[in-house]
Amino acid sequence: MTMKRALLSVTALLLVQSEVQSLPRQEPAGRAVQSEIYIMNIDGTGLRNLTNHPAQDREPEFSPDGQRLLFDSERNGNADIFILNVDGTGLVQLTDSSAKEDHGAWSPDGRFIAYQYDVGDNTDVYVMSADGSNKTRLTNHTARDGWPDWSPDGTQIVFSSERDGHREIYVMHRDGSGWMGMVPL
Repeated sequence: MTMKRALLSVTALLLVQSEVQSLPRQEPAGRAVQSEIYIMNIDGTGLRNLTNHPAQDREPEFSPDGQRLLFDSERNGNADIFILNVDGTGLVQLTDSSAKEDHGAWSPDGRFIAYQYDVGDNTDVYVMSADGSNKTRLTNHTARDGWPDWSPDGTQIVFSSERDGHREIYVMHRDGSGWMGMVPL
């Protein structure tokens, strides 16, 4: 059993949306929504809010060693990627640009993070070191490339793309080379 599965067997992550009146983002029903990331024991005890911020905090993912969480937040006005220790300490912002940077995914060894970089009508897949350095663009296409994830051995990245006119799943080497279409969605 991997460390990630062992941790998930005793701990649960929750993404909770609660109604608040002071946030600028409005849902169709006219209510503002706040997303928070909570952690608790699998039996429901020990519920703790890890993010506790008025911005949207979402898409939590445990690091492979189970010690940190990767998540997206709009706390600086647009989506950026953050990491946080599972005890709620050590918040670090990894991305900070005018683009929407989200949908992060840890590499199996925890050394890299693949993510989506969205500027208007163009979305591409990037990878960075787990400390936020060495940001590298892996795809460069006019179509929307995004939602990356890693192969179990960390040698490839799978992503969705509309480069053939409709959404399909593609796979490429971790350096962005050798991409090929796999499955239409």
